[in-house]
Formats: sequence, C-alpha cells, structure tokens
Amino acid sequence: MSETPKGIVAVFVGPDGHLPTEQSVSEIPDAELLSRAVNAARKRSARKGEKHPRWVAVMDAFQLGSGYAGELCRRFDLSPDEEVSR
Repeated sequence: MSETPKGIVAVFVGPDGHLPTEQSVSEIPDAELLSRAVNAARKRSARKGEKHPRWVAVMDAFQLGSGYAGELCRRFDLSPDEEVSR
C-alpha cells in the first residue's frame, strides 16, 4: 500500500488479482516483469478505445521489429493477433 500526496491510499494488485508478496521490485524475477509488461502493452499513439493487434503494441513498447514482437507475445502464451485497445 502506498499513500499519494492527496492522502488517497492506492493498493497495487498483481495480474492474478492477489496482493504481491514482494517487498521491492528487485525481488520480482525479470521474467515476471517482462511477462507483465508484454501483457499490459498498448500502442501509445492509438486513440482511446481504438483496437490493434497485441504485436503492434509490443513492437511499440519494446522497440522491436514485427517478427520479434510476435515471438515475445508467444513466449508468454499470448496471441500476437489478439485485438487490444488503449
């Protein structure tokens, strides 16, 4: 839990819906961090609600070519062609 400057308390929940047990980001394995980033990737230049394939967002987020972006999606069992929106 962290407190924002306005006194609002924010609770950060992991992708599995549970509170993380790590005390600092250095305790999270690199593969887990990468998996979270790939799963959450969205194309920044897209308008809100505009859909695009996940591989486009991963390509944009990680500055990769389309082939490598697709491979990275598949590495974490995500469909590169899944439509995601910002």
